[in-house]
Amino acid sequence: MRAGMRAVVAAALVFGLAACGSDGVEPEKWARSVCVAVKPWSTQIDASVTQARTKITAGSDPAQTKTELVALFRGAKRASDDAVAKVKKAGVPAADNGAKVSDQFVGALSAAGDNFGRAADGVEKLSTADRTAFYNGVVKVGDQLSKDNNKSSTALSTVRSKDLEQAFDQVSECR
Repeated sequence: MRAGMRAVVAAALVFGLAACGSDGVEPEKWARSVCVAVKPWSTQIDASVTQARTKITAGSDPAQTKTELVALFRGAKRASDDAVAKVKKAGVPAADNGAKVSDQFVGALSAAGDNFGRAADGVEKLSTADRTAFYNGVVKVGDQLSKDNNKSSTALSTVRSKDLEQAFDQVSECR
């Protein structure tokens, strides 16, 4: 798998039926569908994080920061759920370990969505009455989100498929 595709999938995370033969989706078609689902997801999350960073500064009001972060995490959760639906719709690739790889993508994206949902819930529960305590809580939520997403992205590399690695390398949407 190209480094670029690995980066797209792993970004995400803040973010993946031993199907062989003809019983499944052709590897290139599956790879294209997955990349078409995952690239916009990654881009949307990156854009949301950038937007939040411009709105949230050291002098930001805790209540406004809370609103922005909850919106960011909820949006990332929705984007993750949308990507999961698209990857599921792609079907199972007719490749060595095809079902396992498909399950890994779905699992990693689902876990990312769950992680973002927990982060939103965590920030939502923080009191804004004490500025220092609030920002310490935000750091704690962010650290946990990073740990959870790193764990999810690591899971993507446990099952390999030469057929799918070649497909990701060949499909222009995955570059």
